Amino acid sequence: MDELQILFISCMFLYWSIVNPTYAVIIYLLFSTKVLGFYDLGDLIIGGLDIGYFTLHMILMVSIILTGAYRRLPSKLTGLYLVAILLLFYGLIYPVALGYQSFTYSIIGSKDYLSIILLFYMAANVDTIDRDLVFKFLCGVAIYFSFVYVVFALFTIAPTKYLVIYESGTIAARTYFPTYISLAIFYLLSKGNLKQTKITIAFTIMIIGLIFSNYTSITLTTLAFAYFSLLFKSGKYSKGAHLFITLLLLITLICLVELLHPNFSSQLWTKISEVLRQEDLSQRTRTIYNEFRWEAINKNPLWGYGFLHPSSYVMDSFVGRVQGSYLMNSLAVIDSGYVDLLTKFGFFGTGIYLICIVYYVGLLVKQKDTRVMGFFLVQFFLVNYTWSVLSYRHGIIPMSIVLALFLFTHSGKKIKRV
Repeated sequence: MDELQILFISCMFLYWSIVNPTYAVIIYLLFSTKVLGFYDLGDLIIGGLDIGYFTLHMILMVSIILTGAYRRLPSKLTGLYLVAILLLFYGLIYPVALGYQSFTYSIIGSKDYLSIILLFYMAANVDTIDRDLVFKFLCGVAIYFSFVYVVFALFTIAPTKYLVIYESGTIAARTYFPTYISLAIFYLLSKGNLKQTKITIAFTIMIIGLIFSNYTSITLTTLAFAYFSLLFKSGKYSKGAHLFITLLLLITLICLVELLHPNFSSQLWTKISEVLRQEDLSQRTRTIYNEFRWEAINKNPLWGYGFLHPSSYVMDSFVGRVQGSYLMNSLAVIDSGYVDLLTKFGFFGTGIYLICIVYYVGLLVKQKDTRVMGFFLVQFFLVNYTWSVLSYRHGIIPMSIVLALFLFTHSGKKIKRV
């Protein structure tokens, strides 16, 4: 049964990836949402391996080759292409060359990073992709996610593929892509038409949904950078005035909250103190679970280990690892982005990767028309401390969309190079 599903999806996706890149991107994004929580490609198992998302990525690559789209890859992104390809091959081959694991295990370990192929596909087909249609779909997804979070908070109901039961017995709703909500928010800001009633309503729903998502880091950075985006986009005040107004609003907000909740300031300071002393539970938990990863990094700080599979024999050499814990069964970690990058690529590869991303994000921020979308990516450098948005698909996919579609500005049906 799984084989037939893979065959049907492969034929359908290959057709659209060749005939209509816009629809192919939308279909890809739909699958990334687990078809809105009701169907997960990751459940398709062949030969003991979940090959659903791997199949999508291979089809995108085949499409680029069959259509000759690789000849149209914008030269402006050459540096990013080279770094992405080098890190991909390094992560695949390095652990095999050292005898840590088989090549099959390397491919399995690379399944999230392979999402970078979407960047190549979109960049190669940027002339034929309808950016506005793609983002209309993303805005629809963002609104849907927002309702999922709010409804779950009120009634503990959510689509089956989004329900998660933790070891403690706690039930949560996880769409895995609140980054899509953040991306949609910044897109609406970049369009500059928040005065329209329907846009204002959509924007408000997304903000509420993001708050209810329980992803604290992406929520706080989105709110902060969205606010600064509005200030910079308006261009009505000097930088000094921006700072003054921000501080004034912050002080006013604190005074208002303190008036309504007299113990707020003392509780806030206690919370900040706990975080600084790493007494906050999530911080302490992250520190404990990452001890064996830092042990691994210290053993090979420069080069890392590539896309290491949990079954790799080298995993048993790390004495700090606790067998049987799902948070410690692999060097890969979704809750500590920079640790995850260091375990994969070491300081050398991580440094090159970050420098490359900083360069291209800088290009977006410097241009007035793309500055808001640039701020969307700037927040990733902060979020990556607690959530691996630079090495997992929930961050790589939206990053690829922005880099591929916003380093170029649309002018009618033509593409104008920035």
